[in-house]
This record gives sequence, C-alpha cells and structure tokens, in this order.
Amino acid sequence: MVASKTDGAAAAGTSNTATTTNTTSIKKKPTTTSASQKLRSTIIQFTCVALVVSAITLLVNAIAHHGIPDIDPQKVHKAIKKAGYLGIVIYILGFGLAELLHLPGLVFVTAGVMCWGHFNGWMLALCMAPLSCTISFLVVRRVGGQALADVQFTIVKRMMSHLDDRPVLTVVGLRTVFFLAPAINYILALSTIRARDFVLGTALGLVLPLTVAVYFIDNLINYMGWGRERNVGNAQGGVSGV
Repeated sequence: MVASKTDGAAAAGTSNTATTTNTTSIKKKPTTTSASQKLRSTIIQFTCVALVVSAITLLVNAIAHHGIPDIDPQKVHKAIKKAGYLGIVIYILGFGLAELLHLPGLVFVTAGVMCWGHFNGWMLALCMAPLSCTISFLVVRRVGGQALADVQFTIVKRMMSHLDDRPVLTVVGLRTVFFLAPAINYILALSTIRARDFVLGTALGLVLPLTVAVYFIDNLINYMGWGRERNVGNAQGGVSGV
C-alpha cells in the first residue's frame, strides 16, 4: 500500500517535471522568434540608412561638381509641358523631394498654378506640400532618431515647449509661421512627436499660407505675363473643342 502511494507520488512528480520542461521549452520559442525579428528589423534599418546616406552622398558630390541646379517656375513649367502626360509625374517627384533636397517649394507651387490654373494648382499644392514635408521628416527621423535638436531660435523654443501637451496645434503654429522651411522638418523629426501628429498638423497648418501664396502667385503670374501661354493654350483648346 505504501509502495503504491510512493510510486504514485513519484509518477506525479515526474509528470510535473515533464510539464514544467515542456512549458519552459514552449516559452523559449517566442524568444527565438523575437530575436530573429529584431535581427531582421535591424538589418532593414541599416539597409535604409545606407541607402539614404548613399543618396545624400551622391547628391552632395553632384552639387560639388556641377553646382546647385538653377530652378525657377518657368523652367519647371516648361519641363512639365514638354513631358506631356508625364508632366504630372515630374511635378509630383520634384515637389515630393523638394523639402529633402532643400529646393524651394514655392517654385513648384508657382509652376503648378502656371500649368493647371489657380484652383487646380492650389489643390495640388495642398496635397504635395504636406507629402514633401513628411518625406523629409521620415528620412531625418530614420537617420537621426529622436534626440531633440539644439534649437537656436527663441520663437521656435517657445512654440516647441508645448509640443508634448498639444503636438498637433504646435505643428500648426510652426507651419503657419515658418511655412515650408526645411529646418522645421528636421527639428520635429528629432523630437518625440508622433508621425501621425506631424502629418495632421502640417496638413492643417499649410492651408492658410498656401491659400494666401496661391492668391498672390496667380496675380503675379498675370502681372508678369507668365500666364499668357496658359491662356492662349486654353483658348486654342476651346476653339478646337468648338
């Protein structure tokens, strides 16, 4: 009787030990999976950083040998017109990379108004300007992380002091004041703001300055005679349509 109880206890202990061993082995599997995922993520990050650094290096070398490209609204307008149906692709790529490459965004806003009129140009600018800022923001954050940059301007310091409490409103204020300044993308990319708050604040903050800019650009185009080609083309299209 005693021997059977002892054997039963031993069997129970053996089964508990086996269960513990199985549980431990089961728990170790996610650790291996997690380690592989971290390794894969690290490789992807290093690859992205290497590609970005290579692209920037090539750009710097090109500028060092050939100088900064001479970009003005009329040249961009002619390039878009010359490309035909691919003109919109040139506009999207150029405007999308403008903030990252420190190209003046207003050049593409002006070219858009010259090509497609003030309303369509305004709508394109409302879409492309936030996209351009976001591309710059994401690249800088990927390369530089989230270590807050040393901000030199007093007004920016004051506005950035509310970043944690009101991130979207802070970005709206910065965009309204500084418009498409690339430095704002860098400062915010090196802060702790979420990408979603940056995109939303940028899109809202650019509405007013872009509306004012397009209004004055359209008047400037008419005053300088840059819109004559556009008006002639529209008139010819209307005559041929009739």
